[in-house]
Amino acid sequence: MKKTFIALFFGVFFFFLPASVQAADTRIIDQANLFTSEQKQSLETSVQAVKKSVNMDLVIVTTNSTNGKSYTEYADDYYDQNGYGVGKNKSGALLLIDMKNRQIQISTAGKMVAYLTDKRINTLLTRLQTPLRENNPAKGVELFLEGVDSYYQKGIPNGKSYDEQTGKILRVHSLSPLKIFVAFLIGGIAAGIFYFSILRRYQLKSGTYTYPYREKGDLTLEDQQDLLVDTFMTTRIIPKNNDSDGGGSSTHMSSGGQSHGGGGTSF
Repeated sequence: MKKTFIALFFGVFFFFLPASVQAADTRIIDQANLFTSEQKQSLETSVQAVKKSVNMDLVIVTTNSTNGKSYTEYADDYYDQNGYGVGKNKSGALLLIDMKNRQIQISTAGKMVAYLTDKRINTLLTRLQTPLRENNPAKGVELFLEGVDSYYQKGIPNGKSYDEQTGKILRVHSLSPLKIFVAFLIGGIAAGIFYFSILRRYQLKSGTYTYPYREKGDLTLEDQQDLLVDTFMTTRIIPKNNDSDGGGSSTHMSSGGQSHGGGGTSF
């Protein structure tokens, strides 16, 4: 009897364990019941795939009320208070959809702030407006996920990089073709001034004197061989500088002290 009870206990434990783990890892928080069970399963699969692709967290939250908070505050606090984010700086993004009050909000944190600039967020919000106006929130979520993955693949715009240790966005200084041309021009002018100043100082003039190189010249030829020992080649892909979706990322502090970017709009 005792063995039967123990076997039954572990059977029930392992039966419910996968469901609890799956529930803890879910990223579709449908508080407003906007999605069917099939849509939730499909969207969950899409979220997990993009999460793996960008190595940052992604959360989709629907609601009918922000409990008196602004949409920015609600989105930021929901992200912070539920322990979302990857790594030291809690990198990731949250999409908040309020179909009742026709409002969408994007909150970014950590490294995602560098990838989703203000301009890119505005582009995403514009794309989401059409399916949400048509009462198709599932399509809106898919467009959001596609946009995040696309911007991640394009990289951080405007020649900037993200410092994992400090959480700061750094500008990588590079020389533009115009700057290189100006540098060469200034260098050429300086060299010309130096040359003509030396010429005037020593009053060098051209004359008819010809050096007797045939009589005074001496030529010695020696046999020398060069042996190629080894060779290698390195390649580096230089991405194109596309500022069409660049710009900076404005940030603010949440009530929990976490730095966030983001933006929102009505639809």
